[in-house]
This record gives sequence, C-alpha cells and structure tokens, in this order.
Amino acid sequence: MPGPPDVLVVGAGPSGLLLAGILAGGGARVTVLESRKTPDTQTRASTLHARAMEILDSHGVVFAPRLPRGTQGHYGGLPVDLSRVRSAQAGVWRCPQPELVRTLGDWASHRGVRVQRGEHVVSVREQEGRCQVTTRTGRTLGAALLVAADGQESTVRSLLGIGYAGAPPARVLVQADLHHCEVPKRRFERRGRFTVTAAPLSAEVTRVLIHDPRWPAGQERSAEDLRAAWRDATGEGLPVEPSWVRTFGDDTRVARRLVEGRFVLCGDAAHPFVPIGGQALNTSLVDADALGHRALRCLRTGDPRALLDYQRERSAWLEVLAQRLRVQARLLFDTDEATTAYKARVAERLDTDEVFRAGIADCLAGVDAPGPTGPGGAGNDGGDVVRPLDDHIPEVAP
Repeated sequence: MPGPPDVLVVGAGPSGLLLAGILAGGGARVTVLESRKTPDTQTRASTLHARAMEILDSHGVVFAPRLPRGTQGHYGGLPVDLSRVRSAQAGVWRCPQPELVRTLGDWASHRGVRVQRGEHVVSVREQEGRCQVTTRTGRTLGAALLVAADGQESTVRSLLGIGYAGAPPARVLVQADLHHCEVPKRRFERRGRFTVTAAPLSAEVTRVLIHDPRWPAGQERSAEDLRAAWRDATGEGLPVEPSWVRTFGDDTRVARRLVEGRFVLCGDAAHPFVPIGGQALNTSLVDADALGHRALRCLRTGDPRALLDYQRERSAWLEVLAQRLRVQARLLFDTDEATTAYKARVAERLDTDEVFRAGIADCLAGVDAPGPTGPGGAGNDGGDVVRPLDDHIPEVAP
C-alpha cells in the first residue's frame, strides 16, 4: 500500500492535474482532492497557445487525436496572426476544457497520482511542519505541502485569509454554448452599447458571448437575460436553448501572496483573470510548470525557500499579465471616445509595424514568459523575470 501523500493538490482542473503529474513524475506521492463527484462537462476555456503547448509537450502529455491547430488570435478584439511566434508550437490549438482535463487526468494517473472525488475541503491548518485538511465527509489528510488549485472561488485561499491586490471586476459578461444550430459568426462586434461574439468551437457547438455595460457588476445573469440581450443587440433570437450559461467579470486581480507557509496557490486560485483569448487557462498551466520543480526541490531539501522563488517569479509576471488584460478589456468593451481612438491607433500599428505586430503576437502566445521546466524545456529557475517588450506593447490605454 502506498504511504501518505507528500503533496495534496486541491482541485482536479487543468492546473491541478498538470502539477500533480509533474510532481508524481519527479517521485512524489500526490493525492488530488476534488469537490465534484464527476468531471465538469462545461466547455469553458478552449484555446491553448504556444507556451502552454511547449509545457505540455515537455512533460510528455500527448493528445489523441491530435488537437486542431489554427493561426488567428486577437488583441483586444483586433486580429493577430500567431503562426509565426518564436516557438515550434506556434499557433492556436483548440482543446475544450473537458478534453484537456480528461487527457491530463489519464496522464497523471499513469504517473501514480490518486484523484479522490467528492472531497470538499472545509478546514486547513499547518502543524509541526505538515499541512492538514479536513473535508466535508469528515476525513482528515496530511502532507508536507498543500497546493490550492481549486479555481477562482478557491476555498483554500479563503480559508487561509489571502486577499487580492487590484480593483474588483467592473464589467459583466455572459457566455454560453449552443448545440446543433446555425448562428451568424460575429467577432467582438460592437452593436450599440453591446459587444457580441459568436464563433464555432466544433461542427456541433457554437460559443456565444455578450457584454451589456448596464448589467451591474457581480450580479449573476440568467439564460433569459442572455436571450433578451442578444435580441436587443442583434435583432435575432437565439435558435436553441443554451446547454450551459455562465456569468463572469473582467477580473484582473492577483493574490497578495502565493505562498503561506507550506500552502501554495496555483492557477485561477492565484489570479481570477478574465478569460480573454484563453489567457486565464494558459497562464494557469504556466503556473503549474513553474511550481512543479520548486515544490520537488522543497520536498527533497526540506527548505521552503524554493516556494518563495515561485512566488517571486510568478507574482511579478502575473502583475504584467493583469495589466495587459486590463488594456485588452478596455479595447474590447469600452466605447468612449478616448478608447475608440486608441483602438484605431493600435489597429493601424498592427497593420503597418512589423516589430510591434511580432511583439503583440509573442505576448499573446506567452512566449515572452519564463519557459517550460520539464525534461524537454530550458526552464527558468528563479532568475530574473522575463520582462515584456515594453517599448512595443501598449500597457496602459489613455
């Protein structure tokens, strides 16, 4: 029988499963605790960029069948070709989140990771150099390290009392999937006060998204709200009932600290980013890669300073990404005169300035971030954080 885990990972989403597999591949005993009894079937994120694909490849994650590859990304709704970024994995790879979770779950299981479902964490504490958690079922588990990868509404982060730096979300967006129907394609179209998108995820599924600036921040919207707003914006009715609907905000906050003793935040638990262009998911996978080898070093040496290296590197880079996302959110959703003029200037530079265009593409693909640390990656082991191309990338809109 295997002994107690070296690491408890809370959350069986993409970042939690990737991290668990990395740790198990390095010889650690890893248990993943997931509150859901069955995997989430909502499509949610569906885009992988070059840096995330580099990371997955470096750790031996294989997709079967191979993922479909595209070339077009966007910066604040403006099209950007990602086929020529500085990576052998250049492009946009389509992978609905349930498929990513299934692939990572199988990969992690083959490495010896144990996933225990229906285990919702209700308390956490550190005692005598070990982490202890209690779940709603009454179980108590201990480990040398605990990683919170339990999403934007992280229970573990809340239990640790770790707050956010940055302003709370101010905009409300509604996203849904429609099955087996035809909806006219729209790419971040401005329709009066609304911003609307309709794009196929597959031959069977169309993803729709809408923003109404009159919706109060922090308030959930219903399928009926979506249908009414879509009619008001486009003059068209949605042809079928959505298979799922979710409300989210334009969040760009970062946790005030990523490490609390032997507890570590990873993925959306550390940064509930607005999912513009897949940035939230891809950033979470980079988190897992950056944490993996540092957590293994901490386990080997007993020295938690490796975790502080992770905090230093990722916190600095997450602030860069948060600022970029704030700019993109303004370009996407704001219709004031200053933002409209600024968007026109960015569009012109994307058309005419090759260096600017390449810098934007690299930043969207994540290849200006610290690189993968797996067997096939060069890695970044706590050195200077790679900075953005500040002279090429507009960080702040007027």
